[in-house]
Amino acid sequence: FFLPRSPRWLVQRGRQDEALRVLQSIRDGEGARSELQEIILDQEHGKASGEMRWGDLLSGRVVRLLAVGIVLQLLQQVTGINMFVSFGPRIFQSLDLDASFLQTLLTAALFVATLPALYFIERFGRKSLLLCGAVGMLLPNIVMAVVGMIYMPQENGKIEVLSNTAGSAIVACVFFFAISFAYSWGPATWVYCAEIFPLKVRGYCVGLTTMAEWTGVFIVNQLTPTMLSSMGFGAFAVTVAFNVVALLFVLWLPETKGVLLEHMDQIFDKRFGKDEAQDLGKRGARCPSQKMDCNPTWDDNASGKTSDASA
Repeated sequence: FFLPRSPRWLVQRGRQDEALRVLQSIRDGEGARSELQEIILDQEHGKASGEMRWGDLLSGRVVRLLAVGIVLQLLQQVTGINMFVSFGPRIFQSLDLDASFLQTLLTAALFVATLPALYFIERFGRKSLLLCGAVGMLLPNIVMAVVGMIYMPQENGKIEVLSNTAGSAIVACVFFFAISFAYSWGPATWVYCAEIFPLKVRGYCVGLTTMAEWTGVFIVNQLTPTMLSSMGFGAFAVTVAFNVVALLFVLWLPETKGVLLEHMDQIFDKRFGKDEAQDLGKRGARCPSQKMDCNPTWDDNASGKTSDASA
């Protein structure tokens, strides 16, 4: 009831006046008009290219973007969060601690630590959050792996706690990891995947990346009990490796904060090593095939109505 319609959805249905009013609620007048023009041109280009086909997901820029989204969602899980969400009580119990109480605190910490992301993600950007989160998850994983293997050896499937201080350090690391995940990789991954795909294939691509995320959940939940039983706290050495991969991957990712959907291809072309000039030439070639004026004019009245010529 309170959310406005998406400007792109409105343009798809020919409701350009409404789309402009929505954009004017978050942009200045000139910025709103400019963005609307970009949306209209992109929509017309999408129509000219025909209906979406599944084969479109397996070629060109789209398949590369899809790979980025799938890897991002898989890394969100294999870095270790579900080891604590699903098997936290088992970990805490192995340290001779109150598992139920600590798991309740951990769940509360995850909830509270997610709230700052609502502000951070627009203030600092997606890549910055993912980068900080990757470092914040890597460090406690290293500590848990090293301290656990030294002070929590496993004999015949049972963990022997040699130091209560080491046990407290493990608990602190679990909470530090969870908080680092909650304000970064938890929410930012979903935002990133939702804004990098062309509108024509966005629904399909987001669906596939979400499937990859649940595949990661399945893998972690299936393997964690076996890893904990056979490796003890040495299992966190595995998540250390995945956290290193996540950190390196984020360093490669471009920042998408403030980038229009219609310009997203340009920033990723630089990462993929494609010739940006070639793509820009294609973009510029759209106008001759348009059924509308490539440079529509808008009146400046407060209502945001289009001029007669533009309509």
